Amino acid sequence: CRKLINRLGAWRCLVVKSEYKDANESLYKAGKETTKTSVYSAEYVPIAGLVRLADVKYYDPAKEKKVLSSISKLNEKLGGYGLGQLSIWTGTSGKSTFLGQELVYAIKQGYSVMAYSGELPAALFRHWIELQAAGPKDVEQSINTETGFTTYKPTFEIQKQIRTWYAPYFYLLDSFGDVTSANMLEVFEYAARRHGCQVFLVDNLMTTSFSGAKDDFYRKQSEFIGQLIDFANRYTVHVHIVAHPRKQDGRLTKNDVGGSGDITSRAHKVFAIHKLAEPEEIAKYQCASLLTILKDRMTGVENYDIKLQFEPNSKRFWRKETGANFKLWG
Repeated sequence: CRKLINRLGAWRCLVVKSEYKDANESLYKAGKETTKTSVYSAEYVPIAGLVRLADVKYYDPAKEKKVLSSISKLNEKLGGYGLGQLSIWTGTSGKSTFLGQELVYAIKQGYSVMAYSGELPAALFRHWIELQAAGPKDVEQSINTETGFTTYKPTFEIQKQIRTWYAPYFYLLDSFGDVTSANMLEVFEYAARRHGCQVFLVDNLMTTSFSGAKDDFYRKQSEFIGQLIDFANRYTVHVHIVAHPRKQDGRLTKNDVGGSGDITSRAHKVFAIHKLAEPEEIAKYQCASLLTILKDRMTGVENYDIKLQFEPNSKRFWRKETGANFKLWG
């Protein structure tokens, strides 16, 4: 039947559903009226991917489930991070730190999360996460008596409480340095299916290795982004990806993201964290860093700045209306 349809052209064929092998048998065994009914109720040959627009499930953006940001202004502009989507993060400083804060806040909302950190050993990654969760009022300083070097960590009691709180919900791909894209996808799928993780972090794209020739690197990188977008859609999760910029000074655009030139085109959202260093910039913006929404496909927002302050002892980003001591966990 399919060979005949292909020869005649699917667009000119209809399919008759009948228990009989042909019209003659139908006429003989079921009669004229039954045969006519079967013919008149024939259906067009279905083509994969072709649907009536009116039959598509209605989408109501107000009812879309999203993972909220710890920064209320971002939620106000974008509604949060949509499930089934992928975000690219770039910037010269602070992007990894900011996303650690976002993972902690996702757990506070009831989501399980998973991170790959190709630049931080697992122990240091955990230390930073616990600092951010604790906040400035619950960290204590330690001064080395020989060097005078000062470090900070959560108080002992708070650290125990935080660790107990996040233990069932925070997973890490413990592979410091390069990890293959295939291995990462395998672990991510396991985490989504087995542990119900819905927020993922790839930090960063350049520490992910791809099979194949070196001159094929950028095509493989683009394919990996496509695979992560497919993963996000299939498992209804959000994927954050850190990508370093090509340039190291000045304000960034989505065209300044390092790596394959089309990864920002494929992403649903693109953000940049810009640490203000020049006194003129700090005086102009009255903040420590700018979080810039470079692109949001869903809302059309582009090049929108959100002013952020930074508390270095607990590595927290915050806005003046919330202060640095807002509740990030529990």
